[in-house]
Amino acid sequence: MLYSVNFEKLLRDLKDVAHWYEAQLGIPVRESRLEKIISLIQKTEDARKNSKIQEFVNQEGMEGLYIPIYDAGAFPIIKEAFGEFKLGVLKKRDLEEIIKGPLNPSDEEIGTGEVTPRNKLFELFLAALVQKAGIDVIGFDDIKIKLNSRNIFIECKRLGSKSKDRMKNNLIEASKQINQKIINSNNKKSRGIIALSIEKLFPFYGQLDNLQKREDGSKFLKGEMHEWLMKNLDFLWRSIPDRRIIGLIVFSRYLAMDTSSNYITAFNNTIFASRRAKKLLFGDKNLVETFSNKMYLGIEGF
Repeated sequence: MLYSVNFEKLLRDLKDVAHWYEAQLGIPVRESRLEKIISLIQKTEDARKNSKIQEFVNQEGMEGLYIPIYDAGAFPIIKEAFGEFKLGVLKKRDLEEIIKGPLNPSDEEIGTGEVTPRNKLFELFLAALVQKAGIDVIGFDDIKIKLNSRNIFIECKRLGSKSKDRMKNNLIEASKQINQKIINSNNKKSRGIIALSIEKLFPFYGQLDNLQKREDGSKFLKGEMHEWLMKNLDFLWRSIPDRRIIGLIVFSRYLAMDTSSNYITAFNNTIFASRRAKKLLFGDKNLVETFSNKMYLGIEGF
């Protein structure tokens, strides 16, 4: 599932999100991370219109732009997917949580809970993508969906290191969390999926690339993700022996500027990699095929 957004549209959408928060949800956005993101996107778009985008990027520095720009694109997707939800399954506190915290991850203090809003934002963003694909989201810890009359628990992990040991530890932790949720569900037919954000593992993380054509960014991101997945898929599945975990969702992003228009575009891609058919438990093949078809892109795994 690949999509992209330019800042002109993003700015309009973010203002709609702010209105949704305040007018419908009763959540103030003043001095929140959302308000700071809107201000940053406004300055970026103003610089583009005045043909000073490169000066602006140089002045702000990519460290101050990169992650807030990425985070910005998640909020409109969440609103689009869940804007009509009655607060109940989707808790108001979750929507409050994702606009908290500092603008940049470098300002987060480890152990203080300041990383929680960004983690929750990734969870709600991924839940929104799943909902938009036509799959019913019925819970948000991390994500619980219902498909083919069966429950699937999705555990989300943001990978921050290329270390195979740390990657394996994340997979083991996610497997344990899914196992506990299946036990608590009292339903042996429940299954699990592990979602991995791998953007920090690529050399282009934290950079702004220049493109001759906007469509080149889509091709580049898909190619890089596919190559990473093919190199690591056997390792990933060997780290997840529990066959009740039927697939992996792999997510990444890429930031680039079209030199012909000076538009900055954030490209986002999601790939679903299923466990190899012969490794699936009885009755899971149709479940995997349905999920893969709805998420548009599937790769069979080890």
